[in-house]
Amino acid sequence: MFNSIQLQGNLVRDTKFADTRGDTDILNFTIASSRKYKDKEDVVFVDCTAYGAVAVNISKFFSKGSPIGVTGRLSLSTWEDKDRNKRSKLYITVEGFHFVGETGKGRDKRDDNRDRGNSRGGGSRGRDDNRDRDRSRDDNRGQARDGGRNSRDGDSRYQDEVPF
Repeated sequence: MFNSIQLQGNLVRDTKFADTRGDTDILNFTIASSRKYKDKEDVVFVDCTAYGAVAVNISKFFSKGSPIGVTGRLSLSTWEDKDRNKRSKLYITVEGFHFVGETGKGRDKRDDNRDRGNSRGGGSRGRDDNRDRDRSRDDNRGQARDGGRNSRDGDSRYQDEVPF
């Protein structure tokens, strides 16, 4: 089975590293994701946990109220409460992140170079570069089929710029 989730929202509070005895950094945070419809708003609060370099980078660039997008997998935590009742909750184990809207805390233009092509580091520029490379490859394949002439050149549907 495939377990993958994407979520976009705002940090509810400042991020907090968990107390661990090991060498791995563990960051816990909560994202509020809202959906507006008619005259109502539906808000969902989702707990997230990030590890290692992803945890360090999220802590460095994001603070309370910052918009963030995360990708990862859905995980289940189970425990017994003080009355010995079994409890459980779902949370996201964060494997990557990206900036949404405004830049995070402490981010400036020097940091833009760190974003390129690093899905664990969170930049979206790598996806854009891959998209351009894929378009170029597809265009070359079309030229090979058309004997070097791209059949889209004369079609007015393809004259406009791609909107992304």
